[in-house]
Amino acid sequence: MGLDYASLTISPSPDGFALCLAVCTNADKGCAEETIRTCLLNTGHVFLRIMVTRDGKCRFAYSTDDNNYTKMGGAWHIREGKWVGARVGLFALAVQETGLKGYADFDWFRIK
Repeated sequence: MGLDYASLTISPSPDGFALCLAVCTNADKGCAEETIRTCLLNTGHVFLRIMVTRDGKCRFAYSTDDNNYTKMGGAWHIREGKWVGARVGLFALAVQETGLKGYADFDWFRIK
């Protein structure tokens, strides 16, 4: 999709679930994705936020109560894409080796 991208992912860990921030610079040239920050979630509910300024600067944040948000990593800039441009999306995957099915419940999605 984009020349650069960033993502917040939630994955199982030995202690519950981990929220991870990953970035990939120059994805179109085959550069590897790098995990920048990981934190353990102590709840079954999490609120995710991306703040975007008019000049394209983005920053992720998360909250367990939808009131107090913690910034996740530093700011990064949106770059154009070769195929579909910059996008925001939600997805659920399972690691194929486990044989388990992946799922996620999304209550709402808002852009303002």
